[in-house]
Amino acid sequence: MKKVVFFIHDLHEGGAQRVIVNLVNGMSRKGIKTYLIYLHSGPMEVFVEPQAVMIKLAAKRVLTAIPEIIKKIIEIKPDVVYTGLLQNNIVLCVVSFLTRTKLVVSEHSIASKVSLDEENIFIKFGSKFRRVFYKFSYKIIAVSEACKSDLVSNFNIPPKSISVIYNPVIESINHYIRKNKNKDHIDICIIARLHPVKNHRLLIDAVSLLKKFKECKLHIIGDGYLKNEIEEYACETIGKDFFEMYGHVKNPFNLLNKMDVCVVSSSIEGFGNVVVEAISTGTPVVSTKCVGPEEILKDKPNLGFICEHDAENLASCILAASSLVIDEKQAHDFCKLFTVENIAERYINDIL
Repeated sequence: MKKVVFFIHDLHEGGAQRVIVNLVNGMSRKGIKTYLIYLHSGPMEVFVEPQAVMIKLAAKRVLTAIPEIIKKIIEIKPDVVYTGLLQNNIVLCVVSFLTRTKLVVSEHSIASKVSLDEENIFIKFGSKFRRVFYKFSYKIIAVSEACKSDLVSNFNIPPKSISVIYNPVIESINHYIRKNKNKDHIDICIIARLHPVKNHRLLIDAVSLLKKFKECKLHIIGDGYLKNEIEEYACETIGKDFFEMYGHVKNPFNLLNKMDVCVVSSSIEGFGNVVVEAISTGTPVVSTKCVGPEEILKDKPNLGFICEHDAENLASCILAASSLVIDEKQAHDFCKLFTVENIAERYINDIL
């Protein structure tokens, strides 16, 4: 039986964590023996299926966890080790070199742009050494062609060492509900961590313009250190009766089913899981020009729109998208590309 070790620093709610949990589950169901090594528990822990072996280390930081990781890898003797996010990637490159283990690292963002805005010193400066460390990896997985292009152009990583495999976003394609297009108002949502790169202020400004012409309500889903700042700005800009903040939501599909439009207002986005999640429920998407969502929605104007990083243009696109009707077949055909089952099969064929 083939064995794959997955490493993630924590199991808090996040895109990379969800991807790893989905891959662990998807590959386990296909007969691969999977091990999930992590440092900190979190909400995603409950989604790991029982056939996977979960190993929580005693260390509190990735750097100090190196001896424990090495010990576990020597014990397990996996065919491949997989990880994601820059700090994990760099540390596991060192571990891979020391244990002579095949390592697959994944890139979920536009690395050259993220490193410019990053406050974490390790990530800001570690980003510059991707090419050096990634030499010790067996393969690099980029979650979009845009991510791959960035690694090749800005980090001089050979294209042949990079495979593009989209994120495993959807467990089931049975979330679809036909929307009521005769409502007297528009329900708009954003599902994203409360972080500057997600640009919530731009969306709030767009809603402020839109509500002059059409009654609407903004639903803000996600947690982050900007919570108080975003809440205060929304109160000042659109009024407390025209928005609601939910914090972290375990199952976004129930909320998405009630929305008329889902918005991605990010300045940078390597993929955009929420684009797939929204369309699976029949909810049109409006995204600012980010390479990830642009790639996913390319040549699919019936599923949503790409707009400029401009409040007026964003408001116009939201209004237009609120009239779009996504039928069930369109949603199913689109989402098949991103199911856990299909993406797990892609990984098995590519890395094992």
